[in-house]
Amino acid sequence: MFNLPSGINQAVNISPAYFEFTSSNPSIATVDESGKVLVNGGPGVALITAKVGDAEVNGSLTIRSQGVFQLAPVPTRPAENVISVFSNAYTNVPVNYYNGYWEPYQTTLSADFEVDGDQILHYTNFNFVGIEFSSPTINASAMTHLHTDIFIPNALTGNAQLRFELVDLGTTVSGTFTTTITPGQSQQWISLDIPLSGFAGLSARNNLGQLIFVDGNENISNFYADNIYFYKDGSQPSSPATAAPVPTHPAGNVISVFSDSYTAIPGTDLNPFWGQATVVTTVQIQGNNTLKFAGLNYQGIQFGASQNVSSMGFLHLDFWTANSSALSVFLISPGPVETPYTLTVPTSGWSSIDIPLSSFAPVDLNDVIQLKFEGNGDIYLDNIYFRKN
Repeated sequence: MFNLPSGINQAVNISPAYFEFTSSNPSIATVDESGKVLVNGGPGVALITAKVGDAEVNGSLTIRSQGVFQLAPVPTRPAENVISVFSNAYTNVPVNYYNGYWEPYQTTLSADFEVDGDQILHYTNFNFVGIEFSSPTINASAMTHLHTDIFIPNALTGNAQLRFELVDLGTTVSGTFTTTITPGQSQQWISLDIPLSGFAGLSARNNLGQLIFVDGNENISNFYADNIYFYKDGSQPSSPATAAPVPTHPAGNVISVFSDSYTAIPGTDLNPFWGQATVVTTVQIQGNNTLKFAGLNYQGIQFGASQNVSSMGFLHLDFWTANSSALSVFLISPGPVETPYTLTVPTSGWSSIDIPLSSFAPVDLNDVIQLKFEGNGDIYLDNIYFRKN
């Protein structure tokens, strides 16, 4: 504001045209006559200053360039084998948010950005952060791995522990997996392919709704993330490498059909001939007896005597299959009266399920005589039993 001799106060608006801009290092950054700065290279530093005539202008702009930004590797897995949460390479499922800002304990903020059309998540002031995809949830029962690309832009002073948590909202169970990131792995993209079977405690994946990142040892201040997706590995084994989980229900609360952990109903026939094509064997997996139905079309199990399971709450099953696309279990009482319950296949590792017996209505729970399985593929079964609530 200037006061003219005439007594008029005259305002003068500053325009870039008044200034002469200069870069101290044009190989790192240049500045044009309008004051627009263009980063040309790096790593390095450039100082942007300005003059009005011969007068130096107060203030400056320091450009610290890390060089050309390195994008995450472009995914190459077939789209039909992928369920994507965040990636420009695939169509993403509906996501509620990529940062829930879960108060009061979360400090993590978001500063997401885009480079050459590739969108990148950037989490700052990191302690933990959640991504939610609950409308609808993700059925990852046919998937084998979680993939994500991680970039830690700051140099690490020691090993960092990054913990991943997956939450199944249908069963409210969660599983965790922790990976170690060394100082030598910082300031570059790290591609992680985590087996879903490696998430300890995640007994169901039919209704996944949250993925949570946690700083396990307070050594990650910020990180970039890209290409977050579940995928199905075509090299999945055709039989389980590990035995089914060991049951923990008290024997007094269980009526067992097949399990090494309990005494089965005496006289039970695991392979009654009903004209089925299924080939039934009992195989050893890590020393544990496991029931195998090869080439399933249908298969019955005949109890040694009628069972009154009206005081029980659930039918428990552990099942594993790499190639089934349809599988149902039936409870049968005389008549016959039979009701199916559809199981989610194929599985990724062992799938443990507790089916409410009310799901089998109108089967007479006072007089249950058989189980039946219908579907296709090769099925491994263990720990088939009724249990109390």
